Amino acid sequence: MGKSRGSKRKGPMNVCDQLRQVIGASGLTHYRIGRQAGIKPEIVARFVRCERDIRAETFAKIAAALGMELRPKKGEQDG
Repeated sequence: MGKSRGSKRKGPMNVCDQLRQVIGASGLTHYRIGRQAGIKPEIVARFVRCERDIRAETFAKIAAALGMELRPKKGEQDG
């Protein structure tokens, strides 16, 4: 089994595919995002390459560094 890069995958995008797309569109480097998020840039790169699972807390930090926020999809909120 080889490492998946997401480019030939069919169906919905997973978290690392979405992260790769947003980071690419932002024009920011992994170094800059990592510094703004308070995590090592190497960790950002590993998430983007789908080499490491990402915790919701870390994903939220990266999203904030990109000027985004995480929220549940409509119809999936509790209460």
